[in-house]
Amino acid sequence: MLGTIVMALGLLAADPAQPSSAASVVPMAIVNNHVIADVALDGTGPFRFIVDSGGGNLLDPAVAAAIGARVDGRIRLLGVGAATENGAMTRVHRVAVGAATFVDVRFVVAPIRATFGAGEGPQIDGIIGRSIIGSGVTVFDYAARTLTFNAGDAAVSSGGATVLPVETIDGEPDVPCTVDDVLGSCAIDTGSRLNVTLLAPFAKQFPAIVPASLSAVGVDGFGIGGAAYGRLGRLARLTFGSLALTGIVADFSVQQSGAFASSRTAANVGGGALRRFTLVFDLAHGRLGLRPNADFTAPDEVDRSGLFLIARDDAVAVLDVRPRTPAQRAGIRAGDRIESAQGEPQLPAALPRLRALLAGAARTHVALGISRAGEAPRTIDLQLGDYL
Repeated sequence: MLGTIVMALGLLAADPAQPSSAASVVPMAIVNNHVIADVALDGTGPFRFIVDSGGGNLLDPAVAAAIGARVDGRIRLLGVGAATENGAMTRVHRVAVGAATFVDVRFVVAPIRATFGAGEGPQIDGIIGRSIIGSGVTVFDYAARTLTFNAGDAAVSSGGATVLPVETIDGEPDVPCTVDDVLGSCAIDTGSRLNVTLLAPFAKQFPAIVPASLSAVGVDGFGIGGAAYGRLGRLARLTFGSLALTGIVADFSVQQSGAFASSRTAANVGGGALRRFTLVFDLAHGRLGLRPNADFTAPDEVDRSGLFLIARDDAVAVLDVRPRTPAQRAGIRAGDRIESAQGEPQLPAALPRLRALLAGAARTHVALGISRAGEAPRTIDLQLGDYL
């Protein structure tokens, strides 16, 4: 349900990428609440990249090999999970997103396809992050499905946007926010697909923000470092200036290590909440513009199965079954493979559609074809239901 915040011993706070083009508007896809754009590297591509305001620039080793990039050194990467991953460094001479071009861009080479990509389904080749987003004024228009690079200063406050000051903490853009009635700072992370993740130290310090009713602990994300665990519940109110989101589903992290164990930030705000706005990043001047769109008051798309699914061995696999959910009652187990849904074969590329199906109305029946090691394939009738 969420993306990856990646820190590599301070190295991912890379030098700002040098733009070599004027303003450029490019199409973006939204998959699992992630912003995805086609990117060309040194004239090769296009490759599918997530555009992640909460991370650095990352490149899968297969892509680095395909463009003939020179890879040097060895570093350790910290992500949303408790484990670390090995990585290395490289530079790409020219990065092009549509007509927007950036020169001499530093990347960390890391197993994006096997980690971040496994949690998404469709192949992900890399991530472009803060050094490119912050090279000029960058606009994420979720409603129009467009990205604008080098948009110009006037874009920040256009349309009556709420303008917030930005402080960079551990390479992430943080803005003032209020969680219920508690003032804190929120990381603005287009690379997370959740609405918001409340970090464990903040929730422990201010227990009144934690709802009385929470789900059982389960996997809420998967990326570099492996799985991230938390409880789900409805947050009363999340406020940015005069803009308030009410009753949204939040992840209350239980991570004791990794990026979500930080005590420096109250919450990590992801694409599930950010898709309700047009975002205008002006990181060079420490500003973020927020302009609500037509989805500002739209209801959440909430999982009603209790499953956390990933792509594994060219199949859709069950990584986790949250206790006391419809999936557990139906007898689905971690390690099962989802071969079909409603009679349609399921492959990793279809994982976003399967997740949308599992967020259907309560009492909807979904026929899942299941295979399990040592047993004959079976069809399970999963009746969706609210478990928050």
